[in-house]
Amino acid sequence: MIKIGQYHATFEIGIVLYKLKRSIMRSLFIVGCIAFCIGSLRSEVLDSLVATPLIIPAKYSHVFDSARTVYLPKGFRCTLFYAQKEDWLPRMLAIDPSGRLCVADEGNSQVIALPDNDHDEVADTLIPLAMNDGGAHSIAFSNGALYTAASTQVLKYEHPNTEGLYIDSSIFIKDIPNVPEGALNHFTRTILFDQLGQNIFLTVGAPCNACKEKETLRASILRFALDGTERRLFATGLRNPVGLTLDPTTNALWTSVAERNDQGANAPQELVTHVEDGGFYGWPLAYGDHVWDDFQVDSEYAAMLPITHADSGRVNAMKTADIYVDAHSTPLSLIFYNGKKFPVEYSGDLFITLHGSYPSANGRMITNGTKIMHARKVNDHWITTDFATGFLTDSITSERWARPCGIVIDSAGDIYFSSDEVTTHDHPAIFKISYVGENDVSKSTIQKSDLTLYPNPTTGIVSIHGISPEISNVQVLDVLGQKLMEFSHIHPPDFNLDLTKLIPGTYYIRFASANSVVTRKIVKD
Repeated sequence: MIKIGQYHATFEIGIVLYKLKRSIMRSLFIVGCIAFCIGSLRSEVLDSLVATPLIIPAKYSHVFDSARTVYLPKGFRCTLFYAQKEDWLPRMLAIDPSGRLCVADEGNSQVIALPDNDHDEVADTLIPLAMNDGGAHSIAFSNGALYTAASTQVLKYEHPNTEGLYIDSSIFIKDIPNVPEGALNHFTRTILFDQLGQNIFLTVGAPCNACKEKETLRASILRFALDGTERRLFATGLRNPVGLTLDPTTNALWTSVAERNDQGANAPQELVTHVEDGGFYGWPLAYGDHVWDDFQVDSEYAAMLPITHADSGRVNAMKTADIYVDAHSTPLSLIFYNGKKFPVEYSGDLFITLHGSYPSANGRMITNGTKIMHARKVNDHWITTDFATGFLTDSITSERWARPCGIVIDSAGDIYFSSDEVTTHDHPAIFKISYVGENDVSKSTIQKSDLTLYPNPTTGIVSIHGISPEISNVQVLDVLGQKLMEFSHIHPPDFNLDLTKLIPGTYYIRFASANSVVTRKIVKD
């Protein structure tokens, strides 16, 4: 038998332990909420973009329109670093051992250096480094040599002369597969040296939009030893992997992938993800979180039928991505920020260039992408926001004065990005984004912390409070950036927004003043 005193003692101990457990759980919950709020606050602070004029140096005023605006976070500015009237195609970028910006000019089959010795944020001159590289898409430097990656081979350049031109060239990696198996052959190659892991990585896009490829080395990332030997598949199921970078904290390999066409206006989303050795990422069978392709959309997809047991097994084991971006936005290049010049909040974050799309007959009626995105990790989840926009001036006609492609960070912590295509009278160019402090660029008149939307999520009417008199325009956008509603006659400080006619989903409310834009997300239940 249990004595009453013993029972009470046991009961008291149980109560104490229960209260202690509740206290611990409450503390953990509070800590989690604080962490989430800090992460959310960090997201809110960083995604407010300000209209800033593109800085056009006098030497380029004859080749570039000065009436250009770039939307950037507060304190940042964008400068035209290099441009030329002649035909050229600047693709991937790299910083050479002496700190100079270098670019693969794919159109002229050459690599050029663009030094800025007087540090005035403008290239002093153009220095040819390597010629006749076969139309290389990307470049890399390792142990005093320059490497260029073209469709079928990697070349190695050595022994630069006094002018900087590399004298000796040789084939470093040969027989990269490039035979088309459909109407859309992905021919660009990106090379990355991993000195810590003693590896070279090389992207090899698919020979088609969608097909069960005959060449097993396509739609993949290949891995080599540092001397170019020991070729093997590292990751597969990647339709068109373009960007490659290493996470400086973990040395994990990351890539960006342009996904397939003809599966719809909003599918599949594009991939930005770390890549695992032996991982399969879905192409050409499935995408996203194990979503099978629609094999009935056209003859290209139908030709992959029937689906086999092996196909099902591959899809069952496929990897999902860390980050998904809008379908058809074409992520090309990516890099982690490890510089010291930007605010500390950006340390370890990821920057991604979105090359952008064109309208097409499969239901995608507007152009999307054409910007630089910023991704940061909050509580094991990646949150993406726009970092640099304004290059796309008409989403219906696809008019754009810049189209972000390559991206790199110099030793000072500034970002450079290339633009390889325009539809205006401007020209392909290299741009530089610097942080100069909020007092040195146009200030936003919209105080984002004052804007409140309630309820969010909503079933219909949204009350917006904190609208300042400077706000002249409010727009409702879908996830592709397509304008659904617009209001130009706002009566501050409050405004009621009727979303009852919209289907359930995620939308964005865009507030614009004369010199700033702020976007807030809202969910319609």
